[in-house]
Parts: sequence; structure tokens; C-alpha cells
Amino acid sequence: AAARAQQQEWVTTGDPAPPIERPTREDVRRIAAHRIMNNVAACLFVKAKAAEHAGRLEEARDAYRMLLEFPYARVWDPAGFFWSPSAGAAEALRKLAQ
Repeated sequence: AAARAQQQEWVTTGDPAPPIERPTREDVRRIAAHRIMNNVAACLFVKAKAAEHAGRLEEARDAYRMLLEFPYARVWDPAGFFWSPSAGAAEALRKLAQ
């Protein structure tokens, strides 16, 4: 519920979704301020990937679908950029539909 509230808060402001690459310091500050949403999205992505690799495809699809509710969530990659679990979920759902 808290993650959904943070997503809605961001949408309500009318601000665009945070960038994936080359965020400004202000972008990083805004992303960090939504830790709960970002952490929930990261956990859902891990859950979906684990279910997919275990062959539990319906469970994976459900977790990926839940991720679509968080298009503003961002996860830091140690390679030096943010990524979007929601975008990753959309791509995974496309692959699972084939």
C-alpha cells in the first residue's frame, strides 16, 4: 500500500518519470525519496524472475503484471545507471506471451 501511495504521489505531481540513464542530482534525490516504491518494485522483479526460472510461469506473470503498476520505480545498477523494473516486466511479459 505504501508503494502504491508513493507511485500515486509522483503521478499526482505531474512530474515526468525519472530518467533511466544520466539522472541529475535532483533526479537522484527524487528517486531516493521513494525508497519504498523502488524496493517493492525490485523485490517483485526478483520474485518474478525466480518464478520464471523455476517454471512457475503464471506466478511470474502475476508478479510482472503487478510491476506494471510502478512505472516510476527505479533501481540502481552498480554499473552506474538506474533501470526500470516496470519496463523490464513489460519486456518479460512480451517474451512469455510468445
